[in-house]
Amino acid sequence: MLDHLMSVTVPLLQANDAVRIAHVRAPRWINHPAAGAAHDAMRQLLERPPSLRPRGLFLSAPTTTARP
Repeated sequence: MLDHLMSVTVPLLQANDAVRIAHVRAPRWINHPAAGAAHDAMRQLLERPPSLRPRGLFLSAPTTTARP
């Protein structure tokens, strides 16, 4: 099911929650305003207190940005 993803992405998706959250929170250089806004939105969701019906976030991009 993961064969369509880049090989460097698969281990991260198979990692536990703590590792994936640390990856999202890690500082990195993002040079596009939309990417920076998406990263900020993900960080805000991670910092929210737990709730019964948590807010979600849907990220999408044109298929032209996908790598083979």
